[in-house]
Amino acid sequence: MLLAASAGLAAPVPSPAMGLAEAVKQALANNNQVEAGRHRMTAAGHRVEAAKSGYLPQVDLEVGATRTDNPGQAFLAKINRGSATSEDFSPTVVNDPGATNDVHSALVVRQPLYRGGATQAQVERARSGQEQASEALRGTRLQVALSATQAFLRVQLAQARVRVTREALEAARGHLRIAEHRYKAGSALRSDMLQARTRVSELEERLLNRQNGLALAKSTLNERLGRSLDAPVNLDGSLPQDLPPKTPSLAALTERALAHSPDLAGQRAGLAAARARVDAVGAQLLPHVHLQARFEDHRDAVSDQSWLVGAQMRWRLFGGGRWASREAASADRFAAAARLTDTQRRIRLQVKEAKLNLDNARRRLETVRHAVSSARESLRTNANRYKQGAATIVEVLDAQVARHQARLRRLKALYDLRLNYARLQRAVGLTPVLDRLQTAAR
Repeated sequence: MLLAASAGLAAPVPSPAMGLAEAVKQALANNNQVEAGRHRMTAAGHRVEAAKSGYLPQVDLEVGATRTDNPGQAFLAKINRGSATSEDFSPTVVNDPGATNDVHSALVVRQPLYRGGATQAQVERARSGQEQASEALRGTRLQVALSATQAFLRVQLAQARVRVTREALEAARGHLRIAEHRYKAGSALRSDMLQARTRVSELEERLLNRQNGLALAKSTLNERLGRSLDAPVNLDGSLPQDLPPKTPSLAALTERALAHSPDLAGQRAGLAAARARVDAVGAQLLPHVHLQARFEDHRDAVSDQSWLVGAQMRWRLFGGGRWASREAASADRFAAAARLTDTQRRIRLQVKEAKLNLDNARRRLETVRHAVSSARESLRTNANRYKQGAATIVEVLDAQVARHQARLRRLKALYDLRLNYARLQRAVGLTPVLDRLQTAAR
């Protein structure tokens, strides 16, 4: 009894069943691409702050030490230190001053007054980059949610295919037993038994392939969720049998997609960044003005300290390939506008494709339901007729194949229905499973 109790305590506790919404949340929490997107968002925010620093003054501390016998520099060092005497103005001393040491420090403050709009353009470009990073992160989240949804549904589909194939195998084995019994009784041909046995072998092979596909589907789901590939997978329920809610019209869906798609928003931000770059490069063609204040100390006495305050204007009139750079920036802007237009067309197509595929899946599901019902009745009728000797084993096996195929088609229609609904959510800028399409689109 103690051994039995110990064995019971050591038995592994089954993992709780996981629903689709929980799987999507887990994928969003553990995905490395989502984490990378968050870091890119942080980097983009710092780039905005760095661009804003162009409005602020620059403060530099300069410290230097020199030893020279150059007449001009030696004389200037004595003047700056305030240590020049009348002897230093003697031509002999001026022309041959000997080695002179100078240790000096300076505090320099520069305040930009006008840079041709370069700072504002750099800030706008950085903000556009921040918006691009934000929309890229949102797009990554939507894609991760869709991938997790697809992986989850694939596991459900694979489980259902294994179950249906196993049931078909059990039915085929039952037909084989009937054929063997009738053959031994002399009321059936040996070929009937061989055909039934061949059908059983085919289904056994197919079941092995289905089980392998299920194992691979579970590993794929674990990868999407950021778990170990061999982690146990316990899903809550099978493929949903109910239909997803009706969707709005194609025009309403397209309008929402154009307004909320992260891909399109990212392209708009890219166009804004390209325009800001044109302005930033154009600012190099204009004059720049700044104030400067300088305080120097040559370390000898208080009298060697000096200060300077002034304004400076710099205007580069030639050189640097600035006009070529401006034309290149303008070309990049036109390219960004072309990409924006292309993205708009692609989004319209994605929405239409998802909508048509969803509607088609609805119609397929309704059609295949009738096929499953008819195939089930056909198999029952032919099986009864075969038992009575009024039908051949070929008719029974054909009816069994038809029912098996109809059930698989129904499962595929359910899978396509759910997956295309999630794809439509992604196309209009909603998180698959977590957001409601109909409520959001009103």
